[in-house]
Amino acid sequence: MEQVRAAAEEASAIFASEGDRLRLALSLTLVRNAAESEGKYDDARSLEADAEAIYRELGHTTGLSRVLNNRGYGELVLGNYEAAEALLRESIALGPDRPAHVLLNLGLALLGSGRPDEARAAFGESLAEGASAETPEEVLYALEGLASVAASVPEDE
Repeated sequence: MEQVRAAAEEASAIFASEGDRLRLALSLTLVRNAAESEGKYDDARSLEADAEAIYRELGHTTGLSRVLNNRGYGELVLGNYEAAEALLRESIALGPDRPAHVLLNLGLALLGSGRPDEARAAFGESLAEGASAETPEEVLYALEGLASVAASVPEDE
């Protein structure tokens, strides 16, 4: 993974020197992915913030939506459900290219926040999106999310 990170960092330097902001943001995302896989979460978060700033500057909604989803998932993993929800809702508002994926993460944030009814709705939307896009993996994750909601609700409710 170190070689991947080094290559992505080199690409970032080249794109920065050429003033190619879009490719710089894309390469920063690759460096971020490598940093995360190496367990360098603080580096990953910093790189994500840099890419987010560039996408906002350029008005690049697809890239911004992806970064917001990644940031939301990162907050989710850290147990920061409110922060995750805000980022994921912003991603959804931008019209993500993989809505089922973002809705899955939103469902997890809502479930973690103790809001099973809202989580159920998000997982249901994710299921519908995944089915219409014919993405079996996301359909399975949505079903798993719905099962998690069912398991979280006491039997007498």
